[in-house]
Amino acid sequence: MRTAWTAAELMDTEFPDPKWAVPSLISEGVNLLAGPPKVGKSWMSLGLGLSVAAGGDPRGPACARRSDSGHTVPFAATGRQRGHRQLAGPQP
Repeated sequence: MRTAWTAAELMDTEFPDPKWAVPSLISEGVNLLAGPPKVGKSWMSLGLGLSVAAGGDPRGPACARRSDSGHTVPFAATGRQRGHRQLAGPQP
């Protein structure tokens, strides 16, 4: 597997089209969702992850249901535990 590229090699290489977890929004692999505090990033990522895991289309019920589901791994690097507890829901 290559670990280094020159700019010319990178520009001349044909890469396959990405596979989309959320069509035209989030591709398979690692993605970064960033923005100012308190705008709903955690809730958006939770909703998108649940939809992808269930095989649904996160754009809404009017869109065609996907036939495949995917694996999602939530990772929050905010450093605040309170919000994580809210996402986890009540604990016994």
